[in-house]
Amino acid sequence: QVLVEVLAARGLRGTDLQGYANPYCIIYLKATARRRRRQRPRGATYFCEKTVCPKWVDQRLVFTVPAAAARSQRGYSLRVMILSRDFLRPNDLLGQAAVPLDLLLDQREHVGWFPLNQRASRLMALSQMDKPGGCGSVQLRLQWVHTKTALL
Repeated sequence: QVLVEVLAARGLRGTDLQGYANPYCIIYLKATARRRRRQRPRGATYFCEKTVCPKWVDQRLVFTVPAAAARSQRGYSLRVMILSRDFLRPNDLLGQAAVPLDLLLDQREHVGWFPLNQRASRLMALSQMDKPGGCGSVQLRLQWVHTKTALL
């Protein structure tokens, strides 16, 4: 299982006239080897009103990962999308990130900032976040528990 806690985001772009957004996260597990689209288990946070630097409290999600993913060095990733909730128009995509599960193979807890892009791709270096066109970053606490000994 992959344990995910969404903590915060920073550097998001504003979507309203005052320069604010109503950000929330959608997270899902993606198997990159699959070609067919299937319904994927996903979770979402609540939205934070009128901010571009949201902080979420108690937003923990658990995803069940197929056993084959622990044997494969790549192919599975967590996809994080941050959108701005809009009550009158379609929600705006603020940015997205892909976190490859092979970064979590050690089964330890990882807390870090992940850069957001307009399109999710293999994890970019955090230094690229500051380049023009960056979409900000999201802070996550992650742990992948794929053996019984890691539970002890």
